Amino acid sequence: MALLGVIGVGIASFMGDKTKEFDPNTKMIAMVSFGAIALAALITILTKFHGAPTGSGFGVWLAIIVGLAGLAWVMGFIKIPETKKPG
Repeated sequence: MALLGVIGVGIASFMGDKTKEFDPNTKMIAMVSFGAIALAALITILTKFHGAPTGSGFGVWLAIIVGLAGLAWVMGFIKIPETKKPG
């Protein structure tokens, strides 16, 4: 499921005109994809804790952070400052 989320984020990144803001369809694809990444990692952690008492790997926690941060960015909670081109 996380792999499908990564593929969806890649597709949303290359769709449409990059000089303009996200259109509603691209924004929805990106939101669902970032949510799928976070959800897949969360499901992995919950199923690991339910079974054997082993620790979860760094990648699972990183996937949760990236999924939630990406979701917050697309929704507008995180602002990335624009850099001005020299010249």
